[in-house]
Amino acid sequence: LVMGAPGAGKTTALFNAGLDFPLTDTLGKNAVRGVGGTRNCDWWFTDSAVLIDTAGRYALQESQRVRDAAEWHSFINLLKRYRTRQPINGVIMTISVADLLSDSAEARFAQASALRERMAELHQQTGIHFPVYVMVTKTDLLKGFMSYFGSIDKARRDAIWGFTFNWELGKPHKDDWHRHFGQQFQRLEQQLQQQLAEQMTHERDLNERAECFLFPQEFASLRPLLNE
Repeated sequence: LVMGAPGAGKTTALFNAGLDFPLTDTLGKNAVRGVGGTRNCDWWFTDSAVLIDTAGRYALQESQRVRDAAEWHSFINLLKRYRTRQPINGVIMTISVADLLSDSAEARFAQASALRERMAELHQQTGIHFPVYVMVTKTDLLKGFMSYFGSIDKARRDAIWGFTFNWELGKPHKDDWHRHFGQQFQRLEQQLQQQLAEQMTHERDLNERAECFLFPQEFASLRPLLNE
């Protein structure tokens, strides 16, 4: 299941994720529009998974809360009905850099609270524990992104870049998560700094080189926002 605020870049991220779509010849490399109870969702059929891209309004339920909530709960019931043993295998939750940088602290808190509520509702209605993968989208809006990553080869572009949290049933360890997040995010920052000299040597244009130099700092600015 793919969830996120409206305009968070869910669809664009899926389209450019390098996934293999075995039904391209018959359906094209585009999502299949849902019908009936899933009419507000797009279905992506890959060679290893089916991804359901949900409407952004399901996540936040801001404009028409009663209608959006009713549709959201009906959608979960459909998942339960047709996949009784395991309604979902996981959730990809998108967080947009644009929202992180432009929203107020109150707006960021409201979005985080809404997404947390949706996860709780999914858990309560399905009765299962599932992994949640937070994907930060629109990082190309950070100054220097294109200059830094423009010369990286395909193997490095395809590599997983992120980290996971240790989790035990009944032991949320919120304080530990905050500490772990800070440590792991700092590790990503250090990787960017360590590779900076190599990346800058690929840039002959002085302006591009200057932007490349700035990117690790721009990336580091996201840490306090994501750790709120």
